[in-house]
Amino acid sequence: MHRQFSRSTIWSLRLGSLHFIANILLALFGVLSLTIAAATKNSNHSLAGFLGIFIAAVSILIFKLCASRSTCPICVSRFWSHTGVRKHKQAKKCLGMSYRMRIAMKILTLRPYRCPYCGEQFSSRSAIR
Repeated sequence: MHRQFSRSTIWSLRLGSLHFIANILLALFGVLSLTIAAATKNSNHSLAGFLGIFIAAVSILIFKLCASRSTCPICVSRFWSHTGVRKHKQAKKCLGMSYRMRIAMKILTLRPYRCPYCGEQFSSRSAIR
């Protein structure tokens, strides 16, 4: 298992993981609120839904600009963006849906995670410096 280069790298991975999961939850909240608004014809739910989707869209753009720089120290592939690179045979999806969600959950629970591109395992707790 490889350790990260610095504590700041670990904190940026944790912040990126938290932002990734928050984006998904914001988008789900917006869609769910719009669905409830369509079913009940309630304008408060529709306002909350549109606001949730707008905030999710802005948050995703900020995430793409800031957190997309997080890379694997060995293969230099970006974790949070679609690279088009073939996944390693040991890479697994979280709930059968997303490789990135599995990385985010592992980092937030302080467990070692595996790069989906090179297959190397990294610590989400300790750093070299």
